[in-house]
Amino acid sequence: AMVRRVLAEQARVLRPGGHVAFEVGEVRGGRVLLERLVWQAAEGLPLERLCVLVNAQAFTKTANCWGVSNGAKGTNTNRIVLLRRS
Repeated sequence: AMVRRVLAEQARVLRPGGHVAFEVGEVRGGRVLLERLVWQAAEGLPLERLCVLVNAQAFTKTANCWGVSNGAKGTNTNRIVLLRRS
């Protein structure tokens, strides 16, 4: 519901043709795909769903601050849902 409200506000303030790049990360080791939830939240809004970009990396972003071995735990991908105001 929160993501839906955010997307609705972004659609309100964007000019037609404007873009939204909504970034989400991994949850529960990649078992929960947040990009799918953002995609669903955009349903019925004046936002054209263009694509999901996935940036996979060979190291984890939380490795250094949490003392986790690289590639073992943490966030290994960024996912960006790209939307355009219709």
